[in-house]
Amino acid sequence: VWRGWGMHRVRPVTSGQRTVIVAEWWLEGPRCSEEALRPEDSREAIRAALEIQDQSIVLNEVLADFHTKHEEHAEAVVSWRKVIELDASHVRAYFNLGKLLALRDDVEGALLCQTEAIRLDSSYADSHGELGGLYAMQGDLVRAEESSRAAIAL
Repeated sequence: VWRGWGMHRVRPVTSGQRTVIVAEWWLEGPRCSEEALRPEDSREAIRAALEIQDQSIVLNEVLADFHTKHEEHAEAVVSWRKVIELDASHVRAYFNLGKLLALRDDVEGALLCQTEAIRLDSSYADSHGELGGLYAMQGDLVRAEESSRAAIAL
C-alpha cells in the first residue's frame, strides 16, 4: 500500500529525545503489501516531493525513471546525471544514461557510461550487452563479441 510522496505531519522535538513508532493498518491483513501494487507516480507529485528534498537520490531516480518511461529523453538525461551527481557509484544510473545517450547518437558518451557501470559492477550484464552493441556500431567487432559474450556468461 503506497501513501505517496506527500509530507506527513510529525510533532517536532523541542527538547530531549523522542522515539517515533510508525504504525500502519492493512485492510487486507499483514501480507497485503506484498501484492498491492503502487500506483504510478505523477510528475506533479514527484516534483512536489523534490521541492521538499531535492538531494534525495531515490526521488531523483524516480523522476529519471518517470522521464525515461514517458520517452522524455532530454529530461531523463538531466535527471540521470543528477542521480550520478548525488551518487557516483549508482550503476543503474550509468546504464540508463548510457542507453539514452546512445539513442541521441552520443556513442562516445554512451561508451563512457557503460564502461563506468562495468567498472563499478563487473557483473552488471545489461551494461556488458549494451557495450557490445555500441562497439558493433563503431565497427569494433572484436570488442563487441567480447562484451556480448561477457553479457551472456553473466
